[in-house]
Amino acid sequence: MNSLLPWKLRPGKSDSPLWVKIQHFFTMDICTKQQPMGLKSEANVLVSAEERGVEILGIQEHRRVHTEDQIVYHRVEKCWFITSSAWQNEAQAATGGAGLLLSSRACKALLRVHYHTNRILSADFDGNPVTTVIVVYSSTNVAQAEEVEKFYEDLATAVRDIPAHNFLAILGDFNARLGPEDAPLTYHNSTNRNGEHLAAFLMEHELLAANTMFQKRMGKRSGYRYATGMQRQLDYILVRRRWRNSILNAEPYSTFNSVGSDHRVVSMRVRLSLRVPKPSLKTWYDWKARNGVSQRSRHPEIMVAREGVEEAHRGFGHEPTAENRMVLNMAKQLLFDTYDKIRGE
Repeated sequence: MNSLLPWKLRPGKSDSPLWVKIQHFFTMDICTKQQPMGLKSEANVLVSAEERGVEILGIQEHRRVHTEDQIVYHRVEKCWFITSSAWQNEAQAATGGAGLLLSSRACKALLRVHYHTNRILSADFDGNPVTTVIVVYSSTNVAQAEEVEKFYEDLATAVRDIPAHNFLAILGDFNARLGPEDAPLTYHNSTNRNGEHLAAFLMEHELLAANTMFQKRMGKRSGYRYATGMQRQLDYILVRRRWRNSILNAEPYSTFNSVGSDHRVVSMRVRLSLRVPKPSLKTWYDWKARNGVSQRSRHPEIMVAREGVEEAHRGFGHEPTAENRMVLNMAKQLLFDTYDKIRGE
């Protein structure tokens, strides 16, 4: 479902449109105990985000169950916390839940929020290109195989619906380990079952895990720590391969330690803009001044030129590219010139 934005979040006209040359994306599993994210955790997340200038933070496992709405918008000081509902397990304990924490700056560019499943939430941000952020929380590696397969089927459906020219960032706790055979610079020596699903998904959709692209010491690759001290790399930020040169850095940080999560926040820096594009300049014609007598309108050359405009208009409506816009303008100009030619005769 597409979620209508609260009126305070709806983008409007601005004298100084949002322009971010270097954009940061963050993802973090914030849960530490078998309980919903409380006000204290929320406040700690907000303080950490504001101190470090976080614009877009993907959140997993907030464990807040919504009784009515699939998506809830919650104002936290100057930021917005947008969540899809968690669910209850067999023991009636809240589990899962995906969300986004957006700064007031990011909210200005927010276009829409889309609920896919209780594990997948996406949002579109205006700009050139449009930016689509998907926040996901995958089943664990010991979950039923059918459950994991269903998650990746739903995620594949969500990705296929995103236009190819959008900048896509998938922020997620995938509960997956990628070995060196599936990622260039990873923490693990082998790929587990969930990792096999993730690797197949990356290959099918021409994606890469940004936080496995850069040479880092092993301590800067792991993002999860067990109570025993054992470390794992389970959280990833995925992007399309065509944008790999725009990724400046990606790695986990311990800067959100005050939240108390056993996951570290994973950060990605991208050379990107989030702004409202300038309106395109259109060529306007005074068609009324060009209207001649009915005989002129039925002239064979006029009819052929008009059909060309109609065909070009259909092509542009089907695929509004710059090339098709140029074809449409050329067809209009030909009709314009044909009117002048016939009138001169």
